[in-house]
Amino acid sequence: MTVAAPLIDIVIFMLATGQGMLLSEAQLVSFGVAYLVNYFLTARPAAVAAGRGGDLRLHVHLLIVSLVVLFLRGGLLGLLVNVWHWPTQVAIVFAALQRYLVQGLTLGSVK
Repeated sequence: MTVAAPLIDIVIFMLATGQGMLLSEAQLVSFGVAYLVNYFLTARPAAVAAGRGGDLRLHVHLLIVSLVVLFLRGGLLGLLVNVWHWPTQVAIVFAALQRYLVQGLTLGSVK
């Protein structure tokens, strides 16, 4: 798993919130961009190398896990920002780390 995805996630989120985008919208945009970067830099090459590039079941699995990770991340961001009153710039670092760890465990199933 590449380290570029969480960094891109954090930068896109900070740019989006800096432009006045709501927390929920900014997290969806930054997650989507980070997911695509992670998919094309890590998951897709690993699937092709394992001979599973066209395996629909694998891609559905990755999509479902990514949606679960998105909901977990949204809950974590909501908790940190709305309940514990953390600054959004600090909360996104922990949310990106959570996404990186959970999705990284999932990508092990590609091989």
